[in-house]
Amino acid sequence: MSKVTNNQIQQFRDTGTLFLRSGEPKTRLNFAVDKMVKKLKALHEKYVDDQADLRADHAAIDPDTKVILKGEDGHFQYTPENEKKLRKELRDLGNKLIEIEPHLVKEEELPKSLSFKFEIDGKSYSKSDYDVRNEFEGFVIAPQTEE
Repeated sequence: MSKVTNNQIQQFRDTGTLFLRSGEPKTRLNFAVDKMVKKLKALHEKYVDDQADLRADHAAIDPDTKVILKGEDGHFQYTPENEKKLRKELRDLGNKLIEIEPHLVKEEELPKSLSFKFEIDGKSYSKSDYDVRNEFEGFVIAPQTEE
């Protein structure tokens, strides 16, 4: 079992999805990433729902109608005090530890380079070997042990 945060799950799913769409050659890592992205979907959806609930719970309410107040942009409005509480609760929710069952790929079965390139809206980007390793650790790559 691995303990990871909601923020780490979101980062893994984002990077994992980009990795799978990048056209990298199919390896055991691709299989593991695909499996974990799917496996973590429900946990990620709960995290997104919990964020939405916190935003609604802290939103300002019209004292007469009890309707949640929204700005012209459609976003909730908050009192300064409730906005501070919301930021803290969102941060705590993002840092909440969750136990997961990883699908680890043996170090010797990993590609020599974990870096990959991808496009978003016609612009090219890349993820470095270092970033991918950090974002995949605890999910599909065993955490590095410090010696």
